[in-house]
Amino acid sequence: MEPSPQFRFTQLWMQAQPVVVSVLTAQLRDRTAVEDVMQEVALAAFQALPGFDERRSFTGWVVGIAQHKAVDWLRRNGPRRSGVSDQQALATLALVAAELEQEFSARELALHGCIDVLTGRSRDLVRLHYAEQQPVAAMAGQLGVSVANVKVMLHRVREVLRTCVERRLAADGR
Repeated sequence: MEPSPQFRFTQLWMQAQPVVVSVLTAQLRDRTAVEDVMQEVALAAFQALPGFDERRSFTGWVVGIAQHKAVDWLRRNGPRRSGVSDQQALATLALVAAELEQEFSARELALHGCIDVLTGRSRDLVRLHYAEQQPVAAMAGQLGVSVANVKVMLHRVREVLRTCVERRLAADGR
């Protein structure tokens, strides 16, 4: 089943948000302004998501939206403090953002590949806890084991997934 547009946006936004905050902070140098503009950026990006080209970097795309929104904010409110006006610095931030997104995407792909090879109870644990967001106590009842046992099994599955992801990333040269 394909995720809803809202869920997909949330996934992409969570990866891009730290970079967008950095870019806006560098430009605006005002915490309140950054918070206000972040909301504008999120709304604009969500509304424009149907036109987003999935072959492009989402982070780079949303950083472009953020830069435009920051300029609009500065025009409306004037600079309260000196921000970064060096376009080279902003371009470097955007490049770093694209590299971070590639790393997150590679890690996400590796994780999905590792989850796909899980079988039996391990796969059930991941599905129940992360996809269906069931609490540990409910999982214990459903699986017929103690809460402590579920916690230990989840810890072990996470370790298996972590090792698998690291192995896949190393094999890809990341």
